[in-house]
Order: sequence, then C-alpha cells, then structure tokens
Amino acid sequence: AFRRAHDLDPENVEALVGIAILEMGSLDSDVLDPREYRSRAENVIKMISMANLVDHTNAMVQNHLANHYFWKWTPVPGMVSVERGSCVVKGNMASSLE
Repeated sequence: AFRRAHDLDPENVEALVGIAILEMGSLDSDVLDPREYRSRAENVIKMISMANLVDHTNAMVQNHLANHYFWKWTPVPGMVSVERGSCVVKGNMASSLE
C-alpha cells in the first residue's frame, strides 16, 4: 500500500516513511553482506531525509530522524567548554568533525 501511494504521489510523506520503516525492518546483518547492508541502510535514511525535505514539520519524520542520529551518535573523548555569550566551543583534545 505504501509503494502504491508513493507511485501515485512521490512526495507523500507517510508513504516515504512507511516504505523506509518496512525496509529497515527487513534488514538482517546476518543474511546480507556488509556492503549491501550498508547500502540498504543508507537508502532508508535517504528516504526519511527526503520525507523531511518535503515536510520538515512532520512529527513522525522528525522522530525517526532523531532516533537515527541518537543511535549513530558516538561520545567525544575529553572535555569541552563554552563561555557564556560566546559562539566558540573549546576542547582539550583534538577531534575530527567527520
């Protein structure tokens, strides 16, 4: 049903998210080789990101993007500090922005 809705309206946010969630649920790292798993997982995030471009106020889209970035997050070692009123963040260790 989501694919049919997407075929009729490629900017249907609910269809984009629905397809992405079903794709995500079908990912199995034990069955797929690592490259295909990563490729399909990236496709899921692209679909949710596309839905976000169409309607950035949609709560369902925002929730799924937040979940993705929460689980992707990795802690940064060291300490950071910001002075009140400053736009500069200072850290005590070198870190990559990638």
